[in-house]
Amino acid sequence: MLTKTFIALAALIVAAMAASQAMSMVAESPSPTLAMKLIPADGRAYSRAADLLVRQAIADSNGAMPDEIPGNVVELARRGFRLDPSAPEAVRTLALAAEAGGDKDKARELMRLTSRLSRRESVTNMWLSQDYLAHGQPEIALKYYDITLRTSPAAAQLLLPKMAAALQQDGMVELLGRLLHERPFWAADFWRQVIRVPQAAENAARLRSLTGHTGSPDDETIDKILLGQLVTQRRFTQATGLYQNLLGHTPERGGLVSDFRRSPTLPPFDWDLVSNGDLAASVDPRAGELYVSASPGAYGIIARRLVRADAGNYRLTVDFVGSLDARVALRARFRCALGGKGGGTFWSPPLAAGQQSALNLAAPESDCPYRWLELQLAAPATGGPSDIVIDRVALNRE
Repeated sequence: MLTKTFIALAALIVAAMAASQAMSMVAESPSPTLAMKLIPADGRAYSRAADLLVRQAIADSNGAMPDEIPGNVVELARRGFRLDPSAPEAVRTLALAAEAGGDKDKARELMRLTSRLSRRESVTNMWLSQDYLAHGQPEIALKYYDITLRTSPAAAQLLLPKMAAALQQDGMVELLGRLLHERPFWAADFWRQVIRVPQAAENAARLRSLTGHTGSPDDETIDKILLGQLVTQRRFTQATGLYQNLLGHTPERGGLVSDFRRSPTLPPFDWDLVSNGDLAASVDPRAGELYVSASPGAYGIIARRLVRADAGNYRLTVDFVGSLDARVALRARFRCALGGKGGGTFWSPPLAAGQQSALNLAAPESDCPYRWLELQLAAPATGGPSDIVIDRVALNRE
């Protein structure tokens, strides 16, 4: 199944690239008949004329490879090869003619020769990739994929979106993992395509855990989007695994301790902080503090994160530093991440600066292992902005 998946993808890409190149060249080139009349005794001219006629046939067939290569085209390619054996177009045309005639062995030999003449023959590279996969040689096949992506931007534009879509199939994870293991320069573009296919999020998480980051500035954004897709799809186990592999530790089960000495880069397993016109929350990892600012009368969630918490009773402890207005109310609640289930909401009493706030939270649902822990703040309606500083949040099961 794994090999068939990649063979099908390679075949699709061969057809797509052949069609794309055919349309482009036919549009930009003179008619094949006129080109033949103008041919001098030059091998490359004969080779290119034969190539143009093949592309014309592909274009006339709406992108399909022709059932046979006409004899006059084969003769042009042979003349081109005799005059200039280094012209890859002639050899590729002869290879396609051999394949159309049922001589797969000869086609394979000629395609391999074409590849030795030029590494930039994208159709040839993908043909060979398909052939090596069919013969149980995936390592060689993957090299031709990589060569195609490295040498042809046009091919990459066709190939990367299809590779991303194919990631929905389980068999692709292992093969793509081999391709991405060396962190090729096209890896970042590949991941930008992957996040456009949320249906592939589960396999994308497996692949991301297998290959790690690309070194791109977009790595953090891609990680966030993948985690968000998994959580939206309620694939919490897979999301937890991705988070663990990216950061090297597992979210605590049945509790957490946040001292804010690390920036929350991967919500929702890290704190997801609110920042809008009335409420703003941010972390200073150097100070190990969470800063919250609220306009007069502001009310709403200031931070939330996904926690693994079985049914039971929990104690939430919040330590403040600095000055806290006694009229500011902070509350917390559990909300089942599976949706459709309730959860208690508990308010904290007003606290003086430097004091510790402790809340009791109940998790009544026995079939909800993942819950949202949400912190909500209500600022007084009068006076200036309300600013609070938190240096520790701890959740423990009682």
